Amino acid sequence: MFADFLVSSAEAVTRLAGRYDLVVVTGGIGPTDNDKTYAAVANAFGLSLQVHQDSLQRMEAYNATRRHLANLSDEKRQQRMKLVTLPSGPGVEVLHVARNIWTPVVRIQQKVALLPGDPAIYQDLVERLKPYLNIPSIQKRRV
Repeated sequence: MFADFLVSSAEAVTRLAGRYDLVVVTGGIGPTDNDKTYAAVANAFGLSLQVHQDSLQRMEAYNATRRHLANLSDEKRQQRMKLVTLPSGPGVEVLHVARNIWTPVVRIQQKVALLPGDPAIYQDLVERLKPYLNIPSIQKRRV
């Protein structure tokens, strides 16, 4: 099932990126087994997955300020490493667009943006991402 998900998601992302100026992918980047977005998108673009050290440091600093996250078991800590195991390779940018949000936005080839689906931070990240986007004027865009 995992392989089927990766293939279908990879095909969808690459097809959309070929047709549109910006593709925003949200959700599926959490610590659970069914969160496979980073792996699917990395697969789509022939990228590897690696722990992003700056994001890891930001996550650990955040965790230290939250009582329920400060004393995680080794198993839970390992699960949370998925949150900072990001696509890596040519054309990948890891953007920390908000000081108050440790979660990065991963941008690939300046066309695909991966954001967490958490409604509490999604809108703020979208607003703060706008200055990083290089989208042609509305007249030139394919809608």
